[in-house]
Amino acid sequence: MSVPLRRGARPAAAVVAAAAWFGLVVQLAVVTGWRDSVTEALGWMSLFYTSLGNLFVAVVFTGIAAGSVRCAAPRLVGMALLSILLIGGVYNTLLLGLLHPRGWHRVSTVMLHDVTPLTVATFWMLFMRKGTFRHRDPWLWVTLPLGYLAYALVRGFVGGRYPYPFLDLAELGAIGVLAYVVGIGAVFLAVGHLIVVLDQMLGRSRLGAGGERARKRR
Repeated sequence: MSVPLRRGARPAAAVVAAAAWFGLVVQLAVVTGWRDSVTEALGWMSLFYTSLGNLFVAVVFTGIAAGSVRCAAPRLVGMALLSILLIGGVYNTLLLGLLHPRGWHRVSTVMLHDVTPLTVATFWMLFMRKGTFRHRDPWLWVTLPLGYLAYALVRGFVGGRYPYPFLDLAELGAIGVLAYVVGIGAVFLAVGHLIVVLDQMLGRSRLGAGGERARKRR
């Protein structure tokens, strides 16, 4: 099976990876200043989907930049794309007015919630061959945030700290949290299916002709 990437994809993937790693390193430095310990800072960061999702993107795109065919698999890139779009979307719709970062904290916030999602989306549009996604794929991609939700709720219940206001069982109760989870999950799946439709449309167009030829050769 041919590699589903266009020419210039590896340097572009390196830019995406650099954006994600930079945001994570700056965030780690900022949180270490708050927590006085790298270990405590890593523990705090691991509570948030923003950190974990950006780490996922950083690892996948570092692999693509290094020439890994496995990391360049369309469905893995699709999972990274949808996950990072969820991070940017939730932050800019539900959390933007609640946080007021300054200095380097603002730098990390912009990198992790805005710059990295934009670079991943741009990479997919310009460098991934189109016509490879299927409507069953979003149901696979949704396992990543669902797994995180289970992890965050258990950790919050045990440790008493929930990462996001809309996951706070103590404040909202089970019904309130469930309503947010169902709503976010529905949006996630809807956006996933829209990405699939766009991928298929581009796969049939001149822009995605290379993707169609690659698919036919499989």
